[in-house]
Amino acid sequence: MNDKLFYVINEDGIRVDARALSKFRLSNDVDYLTYTYDEINDEGMIKIYVTGVVGESGNYSYKEITSDEEWNNIKTII
Repeated sequence: MNDKLFYVINEDGIRVDARALSKFRLSNDVDYLTYTYDEINDEGMIKIYVTGVVGESGNYSYKEITSDEEWNNIKTII
């Protein structure tokens, strides 16, 4: 993925621009997306977010990551 830009509608209904970093699929057949808002943390590093995604044709929704096993598999990939 080469700096694919997209937007997120946050909890307050505000459109926030984001940049997709990578997309991958785990053995649970769920697609995941790593992305950033280009925010810098206290250590001077860019914050990266991960979410499960569902949908197609450019219309995607978040899928909440709910289990420790799922998080551990994601951390292994990242």
